[in-house]
Amino acid sequence: MADQQGPEWTRGLLAVGLLLLIVGAFTMWPLCIVGFLMILFVGASTASQRRASGKPPETLLRPGDRPWHREAD
Repeated sequence: MADQQGPEWTRGLLAVGLLLLIVGAFTMWPLCIVGFLMILFVGASTASQRRASGKPPETLLRPGDRPWHREAD
């Protein structure tokens, strides 16, 4: 059986932050500020993350790699 992946919390928080930013821009400004702060803090907390291999994500891909496919494909 394939390994199950856990929830992607950073993507979820970024999506919620972006949603609050867009909705807040059209309706209420406090939502816009909260959304901007969520995006800012999630970006700052994940800026120095590394993959399990210990290498930064941008160095793991080689020319011709397709990042949208799993390694088993």
